[in-house]
Amino acid sequence: MAEVIDNSKLEPDSEVSQQMIISFSGKPYFYISKQITILGCNNAFAELMHIPKNKLIGADLDHTGHNQHFNNSIHKAISGGVSIFRGNILLGNDLQEIYLDAVLMNIGSEINSGQNIICYVIESNIPANDTTKVSVEKENLSSGLYNNTDSFVSVYTPDGQVVYTSGSIEFILGYSQNDDQVLDPQNYVYPEDEFIVENAIQKLYSGNGYINARYRMARKDGSIVNVETSGYLITDKLNNTSHVINVTRDLTFLTENKNSVKLSEQKYLKLLMNLPAGVSLIGRNGNLMEVNGYMKNIMGLSLSAPDKEINFFKIGEMEKSGITGQLKKCLQLKEVVSSEISYYSARMGKEIFLSYSFLPVIDNQGDVEAVISYVYDHTEHKTEESENRERSDFLNLVINTIKLPFFVKNEYHKWVILNNAAIEMMGSSREGLIGKSDYDLYPKAQADIFWQYDEKVFTEGSSVNEEQITWSDGTLHTILTHKQLYVDMLTGKKFIVGAIHDISNYKKIENDLRTSEMKYRELFDNANDFIITTDLDGNVTNANRTFLNYLKIDIETITKLNVYNYTSEHDKEFVLGLKDKILAGLLDYSFEVNSISLDGKPITYEIKASLINEDEKTIGIQCVFSDITESKISRLLLEKYNTDLQELNTTKDKFFSIIAHDLRNPYSSMIGFSELLLEDLEELSKDEIRDSLKIIHSSAKNSLNLLENLLAWSRLETGHMHFDPSKVVLAEMVDEVVNVLFSLAYRKKIEINNLVGSDVFLYSDKNMLNTILNNLVMNAIKFTPIGGEINIYATKLAAEPESDKQFFKISVADNGIGMDALFCKQLFSRSKLISSPGTEKEQGTGMGLLLTREMVERHGGIISAESTPGKGSVFSFLIPAFDSTKN
Repeated sequence: MAEVIDNSKLEPDSEVSQQMIISFSGKPYFYISKQITILGCNNAFAELMHIPKNKLIGADLDHTGHNQHFNNSIHKAISGGVSIFRGNILLGNDLQEIYLDAVLMNIGSEINSGQNIICYVIESNIPANDTTKVSVEKENLSSGLYNNTDSFVSVYTPDGQVVYTSGSIEFILGYSQNDDQVLDPQNYVYPEDEFIVENAIQKLYSGNGYINARYRMARKDGSIVNVETSGYLITDKLNNTSHVINVTRDLTFLTENKNSVKLSEQKYLKLLMNLPAGVSLIGRNGNLMEVNGYMKNIMGLSLSAPDKEINFFKIGEMEKSGITGQLKKCLQLKEVVSSEISYYSARMGKEIFLSYSFLPVIDNQGDVEAVISYVYDHTEHKTEESENRERSDFLNLVINTIKLPFFVKNEYHKWVILNNAAIEMMGSSREGLIGKSDYDLYPKAQADIFWQYDEKVFTEGSSVNEEQITWSDGTLHTILTHKQLYVDMLTGKKFIVGAIHDISNYKKIENDLRTSEMKYRELFDNANDFIITTDLDGNVTNANRTFLNYLKIDIETITKLNVYNYTSEHDKEFVLGLKDKILAGLLDYSFEVNSISLDGKPITYEIKASLINEDEKTIGIQCVFSDITESKISRLLLEKYNTDLQELNTTKDKFFSIIAHDLRNPYSSMIGFSELLLEDLEELSKDEIRDSLKIIHSSAKNSLNLLENLLAWSRLETGHMHFDPSKVVLAEMVDEVVNVLFSLAYRKKIEINNLVGSDVFLYSDKNMLNTILNNLVMNAIKFTPIGGEINIYATKLAAEPESDKQFFKISVADNGIGMDALFCKQLFSRSKLISSPGTEKEQGTGMGLLLTREMVERHGGIISAESTPGKGSVFSFLIPAFDSTKN
């Protein structure tokens, strides 16, 4: 119900007692004079602030700087009748800082009379130093108005006229404040929810003074948003409605958040109840608040037993195990208690092994509110562990009784079991061998063989192999290895079970006879290069293992192939010619052949070929193929680097020549003519002095221009010239360059025309663009005769289809002496700097054009020149257009 303020309860000296008093349905409010002093407040505001009314009344809020934004809102209410404030204010010099979300209204009889202000507090339950509120206040510093993006405030007169709507309506509904001056926010109500709003309005005007309603509103784009509106009825002392204040909040995030929390709780509860471990929530008195089925099983309780009727301290199984004592310890110490425990369970008739953890939940007063318990039953694992240990001990006893080396490998070819004889044979500790493979102990070539033998067991089920192995004493032994495949019935894992017989003594005589052949074969098979032998027609007669593995075929298959099948058509004639040279004994060096690898990539082999003779007759050719693709690429790159380096050295030498010759000559001229002036000044005429000064001035200017270009080129080459592109108005840049070079053009009576439109915007480095234009315009002046003309214009090119990037073509055209096609083609070469004297014998080095090319290319553009002798030249370059959507 709306509250009517009794004037008799206000302070007699209060100015507000003589004014119209209005109330806000019991909401906190306080009165402020035009001097920004609190004149009065209701009990609700004093209770909210936790400050006695007598201490609040008379409090001065005019704190310069701190309450400035609140003061701005006061003055806005005085002039406009109503304003909204959201932020922190300081109540008095010795009072606390508070946060207010309030409506400020002028309660005077005349809006512009500067009467007293009443502040209705909508919300003030958040501390003033709360970071969220502070950030909101900082966002509103410019106006001091409530403009939050998750809610908006609207104020109406009794006849429905909109007095104020906060700008945040645009964030929620998409309408601007200009729209609000015409439309009532209630007009945005979703049609199906209009009855909710109508009922709320009727309830508000029926005497409730305050309503709260949830409904849907339609945004400007047609989408729907869920909102909640709090309506406040403001009445005067005669209980007549003065204003209506609505605060409408966007509930989208709140709805999503509630659904997310509800889903998370459901997932958490489902996870908790299905964990393979005992989890429970225990109150400080021992009552079970939550408990899953696994925990009930550990406690010896029925799954249907009601949780909240069970006390943890009274469960016999837990008390007997001593776990209840650990819970008491957790409650007493207020810290986590974890350990393991074992006891004999009469109920289960066996020893029980449990691990547990008790985690206290501490409330705001520092007391234990509840305890989370986690208990896991390790009984089965402990039993299995004991049984497995017994079986393992018996197995070790059996296999260590065997005097022959005995081993077991897993499917990854790693040893998992080795008896004492095998350990002694390998000469290492058991710990140093278990979990290792042949590659960890033997050379790769030897380990490759062992690996292949093991793979044979996995594919065929068993194998008997003769293998060469190095014994622990360093001697090489020939062994006969019997291997059998074993598959675990439960897990399906595969193991190799093997026994080793040392047959070195039996093989000694045979090995002595075949040593030479075996050495050759070992080198042949284990070579990293491909080795093949062919007959004189190119048919393959043999190949080493490396080549067979590469082709993934066996020796029987490869001997059906011809070596020319692996030679490209382009090189076949060359290879056949090499064959003739080999047979003639004229080829004793390696050669290269281009081929195609199995994956279709080009590959280069270096081949060393030699003849195979038998009974003094040549029967074939042996070829060793070495893959030199990478080394060839590296060699070619190195050659390119050498070429580039030579070019750079040539350029460097040219630059040194420029410095040594072209830079010295101007200084020689300046020194010579300055000495002439010093020695014969009294005897020279003014015209002679003027001519000498012109020569000195021209030489100094050419020297400075050369030095500037050399320094700029040096910075470009060494990476010290930063590239910083931005938006550039080309017409303005051309004007700057023309103004700088005006004196040069004026002397030769050359007219320079800036034909660039004002709408040409480039994305360019300003300094580089200035240098480019300066060099090209200066060159045009240099090669244009007296009375000539230079035009500068720009043309926009079509966007590149690949990158969607647009360029402007900027051109500098003159009607000068021009040049022939050959000279024009060499203008931008780094390896050959060229120059020719201008129409007035002006000297140059060609350095400026090289620098110009480098800077244009830094922009991603190109530079070109077109010229006709006697008719003039056009120098054009491309610069990216400025794109406001990307740059």
